[in-house]
Amino acid sequence: MDLTLKERLAKRFYRYSEIPSQSDPANPVIPSSQGQWEMAELLREELEDLGFVDVEVDQHGIVTIP
Repeated sequence: MDLTLKERLAKRFYRYSEIPSQSDPANPVIPSSQGQWEMAELLREELEDLGFVDVEVDQHGIVTIP
């Protein structure tokens, strides 16, 4: 069964919201939690699945496309 755009977006939103990505105020490093790394990697993977190339996650968890 093909999902509608609304259903696909909702599914993606729920997948994102399941990642515990709240920052850790006791950790001075950015990103400060494992969940933030997981979110960055998930975004990188999804962008690559969409056809983007050379998607990178830097040491601060920032996802970039050159």
